[in-house]
Amino acid sequence: MTDHPDRHILIVVENLPVPLDRRVWLEATTLQQAGYEVSVICPMGRGWDQDYEQIDGVHIYRYPQPAEAHSGTLAYAHEYGHALWHWFRLARTI
Repeated sequence: MTDHPDRHILIVVENLPVPLDRRVWLEATTLQQAGYEVSVICPMGRGWDQDYEQIDGVHIYRYPQPAEAHSGTLAYAHEYGHALWHWFRLARTI
């Protein structure tokens, strides 16, 4: 195993909380086991409602889910803008 202390991977997930999103969780833990520092930004939900936690060495930063876009382009833009704002806010923190 090669250690990469100066390497930090940031994964951004749009639709599911981690570790519930198994595909992302497997990627994150594999990278962490390979010696990378790994942080994930994802929405809260489905019982994963802590703003921050560290699980198996992976740093997980969660943001509140926006209201779902049910009607048209403007609602979708609002939902996506909400997510983008949190992504940039948390990425700056990380």
